[in-house]
Amino acid sequence: VPIQAAGQPAGVLYAGRRAPRPPFSEQEVLLLLVIADRVGTALAHRQFVETSGGHIGRLRELEMFVGQVQLGGEMDEMLSRACEAACRLAGVPVAALGVPAGPDGLSLAASTGLPAEVVAAWRADPGRGLTGEMFATHRPVLCRDLQSRDGCEDDPFHVAGLRGCLVVPLRLGHQTVGALYLADPDPREFTPEQVGAAQVLASLSHPNIATLYGL
Repeated sequence: VPIQAAGQPAGVLYAGRRAPRPPFSEQEVLLLLVIADRVGTALAHRQFVETSGGHIGRLRELEMFVGQVQLGGEMDEMLSRACEAACRLAGVPVAALGVPAGPDGLSLAASTGLPAEVVAAWRADPGRGLTGEMFATHRPVLCRDLQSRDGCEDDPFHVAGLRGCLVVPLRLGHQTVGALYLADPDPREFTPEQVGAAQVLASLSHPNIATLYGL
């Protein structure tokens, strides 16, 4: 018997008999359908609670970051906190903020989870790889596994051995000026909620980056 939660397939309820007996009667099938419906309702409720809890957690994280920004402090410290908040919002160990570095493309304004040698050598080309796609579309770019994607061999995250990646544009007005990078050492998907939260965080970080780099 199919189990549905919020109109979507969620599982199957199996029923069987050990000894040879007559086929299931209409009443028995109806009873199984009622049970499956109750299970589906419970699953839908659990999904709602889990989703709501995730939303609340992300809102609290963003609220805390806004409060820190409003309190002021060193600009570099604010950008580092933005990277730390990004990691918590997306559940990844690595985050970085890329900003313009003249003809060399993007360099890092702040990061967390990256080795020092990777930070020192970081250069992202706005015309190539995930960064290039993000600049071309002005939209977030998701990659489940960077190691299996063509054209990204010289991507800084690829060189660092990272795989699941999300690149979110840092925009000033209608112009994309940098990127918020999120990455995981394992292949992974990013949920729409995580992408949306990263976009909000990126928009909150824009003023600090604009002030620090005179954009």
